[in-house]
Amino acid sequence: MTFTILVHDPLNQTFGGATATGNICVGGLVLRGDARGGMTASQGAEVSTLWGEDVITLMKKKFSSEKAIKQVISSDNKKEYRQLSAIDLEGNCFCFSGKLNEGFIDHYYDKNLVVSGNTLTKKKVIQSIKNGYNKKSNSMAQRLITALKYGHQEGGDKRGLMSAAILIISKKHPPIDLRVDFSISPLHDLEILYQKFYQKNFFRWFKNLPIR
Repeated sequence: MTFTILVHDPLNQTFGGATATGNICVGGLVLRGDARGGMTASQGAEVSTLWGEDVITLMKKKFSSEKAIKQVISSDNKKEYRQLSAIDLEGNCFCFSGKLNEGFIDHYYDKNLVVSGNTLTKKKVIQSIKNGYNKKSNSMAQRLITALKYGHQEGGDKRGLMSAAILIISKKHPPIDLRVDFSISPLHDLEILYQKFYQKNFFRWFKNLPIR
């Protein structure tokens, strides 16, 4: 139901994720993060929010992303209908893609970056998302939005898009959790939300909130 990118910036100790789907409320269903453990994206035909949360719990105990994912999915008899990706504290990435998800199902991972998707129009969507993120800009948030745009332009979700979201976590600043839960143009609206978030008055207030 979704395409997603997760990234890690080791220099700034920051994790980021962006996701979009042809259904509503993608951010609350897919993205999970904790600066003490890492970041996950749990999606698929029958998405499990528990998967993402359980993997983060294990990564906080110093499990690698691969070991944590393999342990969490091992006892789930519906795992072939789900997809799960993660980045751990060391920037190690892993992804499981169940074979019974709809449309094209694919993923890519390397150090500090993992891209995953299902219900895709074609497999090139994954590479396009990666290419979009690698376009340099001033902020991780903008690069994540660009990644989603590239994926959508390549064909994205075969149903079109209804919602999109960004989650950025760090020990150095409060969580940046931007969600467009329903829209006929969610990527456009997400970019407007991003611009408003970084406006001087709001962002000055935001930076003074408590951090770990």
